Amino acid sequence: MDRHNILSLLGLSLRGGRLAVGEEPVEAVARARDARVLLLASDAADNTRRRCQHFAQAGDCLWLQLPFTKAELGQAVGRRAAAMGIPAPAGGLSSGMHPPFSFPSCGKENGPCTVQKKRPLGRAPVQ
Repeated sequence: MDRHNILSLLGLSLRGGRLAVGEEPVEAVARARDARVLLLASDAADNTRRRCQHFAQAGDCLWLQLPFTKAELGQAVGRRAAAMGIPAPAGGLSSGMHPPFSFPSCGKENGPCTVQKKRPLGRAPVQ
């Protein structure tokens, strides 16, 4: 898999709600122990690297320094720069994170929400 494919996969993961980007979202997912691996940019600052190691230790997961710069990772996920990211497990992000295009809840716990048909505009039916 070449570099472009990896960056494209990260972008798709973000749009699918399966990637948290930035220190605060990464920390939330890691502390909830929903992570398997943390991703770090190759040119991340020493302080960011230490925080990544700390998040990985707190979340009992691995961290991996990618061969991409912050600018390259940022471009892949639609930001100016991104130093840290965390892919979610198969169930998605469950630490209060929601995908960017989620539907509002209708109050039902099981089953799909139903949409009621509106009456046609005009006069009300006569009874």
